[in-house]
Amino acid sequence: VALVPPARPEQLAATVTDLLSRPHELERLAAGARRAARFVSWPRIAAAALGLYREALADR
Repeated sequence: VALVPPARPEQLAATVTDLLSRPHELERLAAGARRAARFVSWPRIAAAALGLYREALADR
């Protein structure tokens, strides 16, 4: 995975071009992103926040 510094559009373009030339790597990264997205979905975030609020209120 390549991290591109902010305000470096030429480096971003080079990184994207490189990735597009390697479809297997692109698919591997995409699959990882899909797996990660399941853990950071809004319903999960909301449920976690609600759980924390309930826990905090129970401690009062």
